[in-house]
Amino acid sequence: MIKDGDLISVIVPVYNVESYIDKCIKSIVGQTYSNLEIILVNDGSTDNSLMQCIKWGKKDSRIIVYDKKNGGVSDARNYGIKHAHGKWIMFIDSDDWVSPYFCEFALCAVASTNSDLGMFRYTKVDSEKDLDVSKLSNENYQNLKKKEAISLILDDSQVGNYAMNKIYKKDLFKKYQFQVGKTFEDIGLIYKIVDEAKRCVFIDCSLYYYFQRKNSLMHSMDSNDINNAFTFRYDQFIFLKKKYPDLLPKAIPSMLMNSLQLIYKCRSNKFKNNRRKALKIIKKYPSSIKLKLKYRVLLIITRNLYRK
Repeated sequence: MIKDGDLISVIVPVYNVESYIDKCIKSIVGQTYSNLEIILVNDGSTDNSLMQCIKWGKKDSRIIVYDKKNGGVSDARNYGIKHAHGKWIMFIDSDDWVSPYFCEFALCAVASTNSDLGMFRYTKVDSEKDLDVSKLSNENYQNLKKKEAISLILDDSQVGNYAMNKIYKKDLFKKYQFQVGKTFEDIGLIYKIVDEAKRCVFIDCSLYYYFQRKNSLMHSMDSNDINNAFTFRYDQFIFLKKKYPDLLPKAIPSMLMNSLQLIYKCRSNKFKNNRRKALKIIKKYPSSIKLKLKYRVLLIITRNLYRK
C-alpha cells in the first residue's frame, strides 16, 4: 500500500442523483489510498443532491463541494479540472461506485512505470450489491505501446472509450477539454488524450463499477444524442484512418452501428450532412462485418434500400 504519494484529484459531476450519491461518495472516502482531493461539482441539481454533498463535506476535509448552474457533464468535468490541485485526475460518475483499490492500484501502476496515463477494466452492474474485491491484485499491469493503448479504448470488453476507468496526469488536459453542450463527450476526447500521453499502462483488473440504471442516457437516447455520438465517432474514425490505419477494423463495427442509428432515428433535414456520411460508411463496408443480429439485418436492408 502506498501511504504517501502524489495528490489525486477525484472529480465527480453531480446532477439529480440523490438516490445514488451516498454510495458513490462512500466508495471514494473508503479508498485504501488517502492522499485525495475529492471534488464534487453540483451541476444545478433540483433534488437533494447538493445537501447530501455538503453533508459529506462536513464529515471529510478532503471533500470540496462546488455549486454551479447546470451546464452538463462536460462542463462539470472541465470545472473540476480547472479547480483541481492534484498531479493526477480521476473521474467518477455520481451514480457509479468504485473498488477500495481504485486510486491505489492506478497510482501504483503509473508511478512504477513512469506513465502519463493508466487504464483498467470496469464492470457493468445492474444492482447496488457490493462485489467481492478480495482477489484483486495490483501486480497485474503492463506497459503499452501507443497503438496498443488506442486499441484497448476501441474495445468495450477491455477498457472502452470512457473517461471513468482511467487515471490521467493533469497536464494532459492543458491541450484538450470535454466538449460542452454535447452528449457522448467521452468518444470525442479520450482517444485524443491517450494519443497525447507519452507513456500508458494497463492495469488488468476491474476497479470501477458502472451502474446501469433504466433512466440513464444509454437507455433514453434522442435524435440529438445519436447525432452527437455519430459526429464524435466519425471524427475518431477519420483520425484512426490517418494515424492508425491498422486499427480501423476494430472501429468499423461501432461506426456501422452509429451510422445505422443515425439513418433510422435522425430523419430531420438538420442531420442531412451526417446522414450523407453515414450512408457512405454503410455502403462501403460489407455486411459480413461482425455485428449484433439486429444491426446485421438493418445493414443488409439499408444497403438494398440505398443501392444507388
